[in-house]
Amino acid sequence: MKGVTPIVAIIILLLITIALAGAAYTYLSTYFQGVTGKATQIIDAFCTGGTTTKIVIRNIGTQQLSLGNCAATPLTAGSGPSTCGDLTLTKSSGGAWGSASFDASSLGVGVTSTFTDTCGSATFCSYRFLAAGSALGPALATVQC
Repeated sequence: MKGVTPIVAIIILLLITIALAGAAYTYLSTYFQGVTGKATQIIDAFCTGGTTTKIVIRNIGTQQLSLGNCAATPLTAGSGPSTCGDLTLTKSSGGAWGSASFDASSLGVGVTSTFTDTCGSATFCSYRFLAAGSALGPALATVQC
C-alpha cells in the first residue's frame, strides 16, 4: 500500500496552518486599523458667556487627523454637514454655524483641540463629529446655553 509519508503529511499540515494564520493576521490587522485608524472622542462640552459653545475633542485613533482650514477660516454658512479636513461636522440644532472653528489645524494622536461655535437662540446645540473612514461612528455632543 502506498500513501503519504509522515514527513510529507507534516509539511502539508504546517503549510495549511501557516496559510490560516496568514489569513487571520490579514483580516485582523485590517479590522483593527479600521477601528483605530481615525477616531475621535468628546472630552468636554460646555457653554461660556451664554452663547459660546466649546467642545474639547481628542484624537483616539492611531493616525493624525487634519482639521483642514477650519482653524483659519471659520464655518459661517448653514448648519448642515461641513468638512474640516478629515472631520465632517454637523450641527443638528441651535441654528446656523456662528464662526465655528478649531484652535488647531491638525490633531495628532492623543492630542486634544477645542472647537468653538456660537449657539444662537436655541437653548441646546447638538453637534456630530465624524472622522473619515472611522469604524467607530461619530462623536456626539449636546451643549446647553
